[in-house]
Amino acid sequence: MQRTDLKLFKPQLISNDSFAGGHRTNNEVVSGRLNEVFKPISDVDHARSAFDMAKLYAAVSTDDASRLHDANVFISEQPADSLVNTLIIELPTLKDNHVLSDIKNQLKLSSTKFHGMAVSTAPSTLNTIAVDKTQAPLLPKAQKTVPKVGINAYSFTPTQGANHLPMRELSIKAQTSDLAFFSLPATDVFLDKPAYYSYGYLTSENSWLYLNPLDNPSDAAQVSVDVQTGTFNFALAKPLRAGSTFTWRYASALDYRYHAYAITSTLVLGSNEYIKPGTWRIKKAGESAVYTDNGRGIFTDSTGAVFAQGNYDTGEISPAGAFETTAPLADDLGCVVTVSTPENSAYPSKINFNLQTNSFAMSSLYLKLTTDTGAVFSAAADSAGNISHANVTGTVSSNGDVSLTILNNTKISRIDYDINELETIVIPSDWLGIDANTLPNNGVVNIISQYATVSVQHRERTEHSALTSGQTLAVLADANFVDVVDVNGASLYSPTDANYGYDKSTGTLTINAGISAFTAPFIVTAVQRELATVVDISNNTLTLLSDLTRTYPAGSVVSSVYVLGDLQALVKDERTLSAWQNDFAGTGAAASNSLNTQQYPIEVNNKGCIAQRWAIVFSSNTAFSIIGEDIGQIYYGDTLNDCVVMNPFVNQPYFIIRKQAFGAGLNPGECFLFETLTASKPFVATRATSPGHSIIEFDKSTLTFAGNKE
Repeated sequence: MQRTDLKLFKPQLISNDSFAGGHRTNNEVVSGRLNEVFKPISDVDHARSAFDMAKLYAAVSTDDASRLHDANVFISEQPADSLVNTLIIELPTLKDNHVLSDIKNQLKLSSTKFHGMAVSTAPSTLNTIAVDKTQAPLLPKAQKTVPKVGINAYSFTPTQGANHLPMRELSIKAQTSDLAFFSLPATDVFLDKPAYYSYGYLTSENSWLYLNPLDNPSDAAQVSVDVQTGTFNFALAKPLRAGSTFTWRYASALDYRYHAYAITSTLVLGSNEYIKPGTWRIKKAGESAVYTDNGRGIFTDSTGAVFAQGNYDTGEISPAGAFETTAPLADDLGCVVTVSTPENSAYPSKINFNLQTNSFAMSSLYLKLTTDTGAVFSAAADSAGNISHANVTGTVSSNGDVSLTILNNTKISRIDYDINELETIVIPSDWLGIDANTLPNNGVVNIISQYATVSVQHRERTEHSALTSGQTLAVLADANFVDVVDVNGASLYSPTDANYGYDKSTGTLTINAGISAFTAPFIVTAVQRELATVVDISNNTLTLLSDLTRTYPAGSVVSSVYVLGDLQALVKDERTLSAWQNDFAGTGAAASNSLNTQQYPIEVNNKGCIAQRWAIVFSSNTAFSIIGEDIGQIYYGDTLNDCVVMNPFVNQPYFIIRKQAFGAGLNPGECFLFETLTASKPFVATRATSPGHSIIEFDKSTLTFAGNKE
């Protein structure tokens, strides 16, 4: 078996029609030839988007039944056009006879897997490699810009007044996408009248949630407070997404105290204290009902009439005699008192908040900052998320987390922002031929998953206007794959090194005499690569099960691998039955005779054999018909001649049974059953073209088919 025996073949029909697909043919996908798999991208495709799908066969194309061990396919190069994305789809239930309508129905199954390609963002370590993404769109992406203007993110007033309501913050950043159980210490938590809630946080399902357990009973089960240790314990219903930050706000006993009239009848406020609006509880004189101030110091009764007014700064209530503060402890008359301290009254030098979205144009973030004197200045983020100004610096992450450092003792009292949010548009299904609503996450799929096999590749490619016999080139040493192609895309590889030879230890490529049969210019490609297993994914950093054999530079390719398994034409499960009952899996009483396949085995080769269960049904002792489970009745024969059942799609036999194997034959109605396994396996390749303009005239994807020969 040579490298040239590993081929990709087309099915009976390759197009976007629902009936395209079907069995393998002998029509090879020619490497380097334009539009071999997908049609050219048209102006209409770029205007409104397109989705193309093709069924292909990875096959060992030999005249014998040699085996390719652990065959695998993966995408090793994506198109240069950023509007185009290709994927490989692994469908465990895909059969040779399936067409595109069958395939589309299988896309939504939980067993379906997707394989794509990422690019490393930093040099690899022994067993980790950081990549730019682990998800990609199966379908075209269409987005519209939704401006959000004047959103208040932060306000602060360090005076004794109604606007100064300090809350302290705790946060944790998820390193993996399974963080749901964690604790945050808060020994100063205010327990008399607790107040706590979360900012919006991004879940592993890419959705935004808020946690407000004091107001929302469904959230209460997700957080508890250990009053002995002052610890918040979380059990989130949906775990955090890797890289996202969970921020928890709570009222601190350092900032608040509670005054209960039943314990101390007279309220005395210190010079640094005032009543927290909306927490003052009293009774109307002569009534048993308890009333709470409206946040502006006004008390109204059940009819809506004002009966008293309180002063937050002094604790006085007027008019005297209109209210009562004497009551049992159970009535809970009193108020929360805010304690102003140098710590909570100082303008902060660090400010953090979240934009409540992770789909936005980074460079559209515009901040309007107001100082304590009322002066206003602005700052903006660049395309990398960096924020720079004389008085403030910071960053915004792809998850929408904004972190600011205030400079020059600037006192910020308010921050508002504008942002262009990106809203994904679902492309009409009549354009694409597939409904995005039937797919998980609107068609954004995992292309690298935990426990996936990946191929890590470093590629060097050089162009040469001419090559001559005897010429030597210095290319990448220790390469696992080397090839030279001419202007027509024809590979110069030869098992005999007729056209070029490669010294792996030195990286020397020697051009040989066969070069004269090819047309310049030439492209030389050398690839270092190896397979690895991903055991963890944290913030787009892959942790591998075993160490890499070399360091791969930033810009290397990491491809998710579809492991096809062993490819070899085989025959198995041979048996006879005393009666044919249209059951290819049938077992039971054996026929009166048998076929001698021990001395005369059923012959198969890798080119013609297909995955099929077969029945040879005898109509007399010498005459029989052959039925395939999927392809139906295809042959009539007799025991006097060799049985050569041809595969018309590849012009090779499905199998051959020599006449000597039949012996005396079987009785009428009896049958011989067996199954053939193929040296090819179907898979699905897709191409999504998002709407937009492209100046790229010629483009390509590269798919690698590999394995180990025996």
